[in-house]
Amino acid sequence: PTPTPRRQLHVGVREASTDEELWACSRLRSVSFYVYPPDRKFAGQLHQKNMAKEEFEALCTARADMQKVDCTDRAACLIAVAAPGSCPDVPPDLMLPDGAAVVGSLDLCAVRALPGEVLIGDSSNSAYLSNVCVAEAARRCSVGGLLLRQARSLAKHWGVDDLLVIIMAANQSARQFYESNGFYVLKEESPDRAHHRGRCLDGISGGGRTLLLRDSLL
Repeated sequence: PTPTPRRQLHVGVREASTDEELWACSRLRSVSFYVYPPDRKFAGQLHQKNMAKEEFEALCTARADMQKVDCTDRAACLIAVAAPGSCPDVPPDLMLPDGAAVVGSLDLCAVRALPGEVLIGDSSNSAYLSNVCVAEAARRCSVGGLLLRQARSLAKHWGVDDLLVIIMAANQSARQFYESNGFYVLKEESPDRAHHRGRCLDGISGGGRTLLLRDSLL
């Protein structure tokens, strides 16, 4: 099939700071990461709302921690914001008070390793991308690339040696996106290791193995 042509959106990227921005970001993540079939729509919507509340609380806690005078952590929640009226199909939960809409987000965190992950970069001075998502109404509009470039710029400002991201090996679209933006596979989790961690995918033991990608353009 012929790919859907790219649309032009007026989008800017900034660090989320207000409660409204963090809530819209949380809702975007909940509907992006927890997808349900039509016959489970009601249960899915309920679960998505609960997950959004948990994510919002976590983001608010992270914001409070970063505002402490003695905080030495380097972390940021970046959001892509579409200008008012430029993305009319965005759900109401993603709208901000001024009429703009949160259409993408990611977290950038300078840590040695991400909690719960087994793949670790070679440098002790690394930053990891996580929670990368784009609203359905804003896909194929270069929003993901815009977020990625801003994250790369911030990582350079922090002075880290590596910019990394962990994805599911089965997620070919994510791999293609990152590779088209300068990333390459640095490490792979073996199916056996994924099996022992209980990482299944579609009922296949070990099918949920992960890949560690490194940014070659940092």
